[in-house]
Amino acid sequence: MHLSNKSILKIICFLLILEGSAMLPPAVMAFYYNEQKCATSFCLMAIICLCAGMGMRKIKYVSRKYKPDEGFTLILFCWVFIIMLGAMPYLTANHGYSLIDSVFESAAGWTTTGSSALKEALPHSLLLWKTITGWLGGLIVIIFSAAILPYLGIGAQKLAIIEIPGPDLEKLAPKFEDVAKIIAIIYVMETLIFFILLIPSRMSLYYALIHTLSAVSTSGVISFSATQGNYMITRYAQVILTMAALTGGLNYFAFFLMYRKKLKTAIKNYEVRVYLLIFLAGGILASISLIKSGMFKGAADGISYGFMQVISFGTTTGFKMTNLSNWPSFTKMLLLVLTLIGGCTFSAGGGIKVIRFVVIYKLIIRGIYKRIHPKAIKPVMFEKKPLSAEMASSITSFVLLYFAVFMLGSILISLENSDMETTFSGVIAALSTNGTAFGMLTENNFSIFSPLAKLGFSVLMLAGRLELYPIVILLTRSFWKPGKINS
Repeated sequence: MHLSNKSILKIICFLLILEGSAMLPPAVMAFYYNEQKCATSFCLMAIICLCAGMGMRKIKYVSRKYKPDEGFTLILFCWVFIIMLGAMPYLTANHGYSLIDSVFESAAGWTTTGSSALKEALPHSLLLWKTITGWLGGLIVIIFSAAILPYLGIGAQKLAIIEIPGPDLEKLAPKFEDVAKIIAIIYVMETLIFFILLIPSRMSLYYALIHTLSAVSTSGVISFSATQGNYMITRYAQVILTMAALTGGLNYFAFFLMYRKKLKTAIKNYEVRVYLLIFLAGGILASISLIKSGMFKGAADGISYGFMQVISFGTTTGFKMTNLSNWPSFTKMLLLVLTLIGGCTFSAGGGIKVIRFVVIYKLIIRGIYKRIHPKAIKPVMFEKKPLSAEMASSITSFVLLYFAVFMLGSILISLENSDMETTFSGVIAALSTNGTAFGMLTENNFSIFSPLAKLGFSVLMLAGRLELYPIVILLTRSFWKPGKINS
């Protein structure tokens, strides 16, 4: 992937106009609910962003090509830029939110994590802003993973394209703009469908919009057990939003193929089949555990809550259907494992991604076989094709890096002296962008931590959302001194 000064300027202008335009609906909502401070903040920030974005479009730069490692830097810069800009409405709304809390809220929104660092509930306009940033963040992530990461050499995304039988992405839509346009259309259509399906429920249009945006983007801004609108969450609404979260974690390349009338090819998507099988197995195990523990009076409740919570955690949406603090340890551990696995590639879901776990599983099986038959030649087969050593090494390196970041994050957060359940599940919640944890974090509220820890969680959320590398490479010697190669 080659980037020029002109393309970078276009990206910055686009982000400014995008954020400025996205602030207009919360501004209207602030006027409607008579939230004058928030209305002033949104109007002011919207004007600044739109004027700056429109003005920068007229600037001319001399074209210059950028290397792939500089592409990582650009990606990180863009995300930090939109997060800091997105924090301004919280900071300037005069509700007493600190800079760190504002950055945390913005990061939780844009990275589709959905957790909060505030002790009190957000005003209606700011809650809508957080949900809109989550929805936009989910769309950007899908486009980011489908059209940018494969060109930067991230193994799972390249594999996800290779494993799909039939025509590849470049033949279906050779231009980046075509891919982005089609994905955006699918994403908007999906949102509209689930919003319409929620209308028959007892939920108000405002909360129907909030829940739909957060479910489709897998951000889960409000838990179903939260005090905000809790009485409006019926079983019908739970089922609809669970299905919305399930589609949000699906591989959007399958939707892309359906859009291109390649239904048979979409059905053959290997990752989607494994993704659904994982939820089926996880739902059965969780249901059995809940029924045996006597958490619910009837088996029907145990099965429904088991499956819905498994989908919520596995897609890294983080919706809470009920109080999870007293759930069996086995069920909690199962939910954390599913959170680590996460959704599919080319989806709004976070986590390590299903396709990487499939490859790691096959590598483990191959390793065991080679110990028994050391002279045997046994390649790792993926959809009846041998997996290249380069691809296997790339995915293995990523998974090892993921757990290394998890361990380092856990050690640093443990300095807060919280219990182990809170510490470990909190780090997993941030790194996987699930947002929901256990222990003292069962209400998705990170206000118990110090400002430094909140900043650390914000970095973890961003690292997990960007597939680690754009942040990790900044810590390497070879990035700052490319002429020197570490031995």
